[in-house]
Amino acid sequence: MSENTKFEHWALVELMGHQRISGLVSEFTIAGKGMIRVDVPNAAGETIFSRFYSPEAVYCISPTDKQIAIGLALKCASRPVSIYDLGRLIEDKKVDDGQRNLVDDANED
Repeated sequence: MSENTKFEHWALVELMGHQRISGLVSEFTIAGKGMIRVDVPNAAGETIFSRFYSPEAVYCISPTDKQIAIGLALKCASRPVSIYDLGRLIEDKKVDDGQRNLVDDANED
């Protein structure tokens, strides 16, 4: 592989922190910095989400074929990044907004 060849291959990517992700791996540039893009497939081989990693976070890339990469993606069970929305968590009562404790404490005195 020459220096100018772009990498694009189905692979298992092992990351620092004992994380694994599998899919179509390619090179990508964000803000002038080279990144590794992993397009994670569903069981049908369609991309369901993508993740970008700094090359420094990668421990190992093991190229494989598409079928094996899909099987590994399902086994790794990686999930897409979700938006952290504190307002919605409070509405859904999954976290305390802090106000209840102040009112309850005032009523106890």
